[in-house]
Amino acid sequence: MNLQREMEYILFHDRGLSVLHAQRRSEFATGWMYQFTTLFGRSIERNWRDVDYLFGKLMLNIITGLFIGFTYFKTNNSIQGTQNATFVRV
Repeated sequence: MNLQREMEYILFHDRGLSVLHAQRRSEFATGWMYQFTTLFGRSIERNWRDVDYLFGKLMLNIITGLFIGFTYFKTNNSIQGTQNATFVRV
């Protein structure tokens, strides 16, 4: 019964009070830096716990780096050498 009285009190007593309108600077509850650090931390933690995913990404980056590195390894300093390195045929 106490809850019912309290609800009636809030309903009838607070109806006459003026409402303060808080102005937000953005539509989100927190700043973008806090959201970024939280999501970045979660992403790192998820990747760290999934060893297969982490190893796959590591191997992918190593193979891609070697492919790009050897593409430009010992190329001629000419137009033909640059075209050969970038697989362009004129």
